[in-house]
Amino acid sequence: MKKILVGILCLVLLTSIVGVVMAVGTTASVTVNQFLSVTLTSGSPVAFGSMNPGATEAATNDPLVATIGSESNVDADVKTKADDTNFVCVSGLCTVDVDNFAVSNMEWENSLVSPTWTDYTTSDATVCSSVVASGTCDIYHQLTIPSSTQAAGTYSTGITITATAA
Repeated sequence: MKKILVGILCLVLLTSIVGVVMAVGTTASVTVNQFLSVTLTSGSPVAFGSMNPGATEAATNDPLVATIGSESNVDADVKTKADDTNFVCVSGLCTVDVDNFAVSNMEWENSLVSPTWTDYTTSDATVCSSVVASGTCDIYHQLTIPSSTQAAGTYSTGITITATAA
């Protein structure tokens, strides 16, 4: 009996010195979301200054530059659209909120090398495709003022620039 007790004590002593180690495995997971940011870094707001009826002129601060944020983890398609169908009188000899002219008189283009001007509408139009993080999209503008029957004054419309995953 003494030998059995000594054996059990030795086993307990040995187990406490060595210890019993058990390990269980698991995993860690995360889903990284798409992240995309765009900033207008120059040319905003689009300005045409003073123009005569019937004239077509480029924006005085061209181009409007949309920059894709360096923190973006997807390429971007940059799009533009008008917020309304018309330029509306906001001040001057024109009748405020009554006198207007079509937003399609304003056009955009992403290169002046061989320009193909596109009329503004209230639908998204892709200006630049697959722009990488820290990349830019240049948007040039020109405006044609309707003929001499257009009332004198300051007219305004909104433009929206968006970036979506390419």
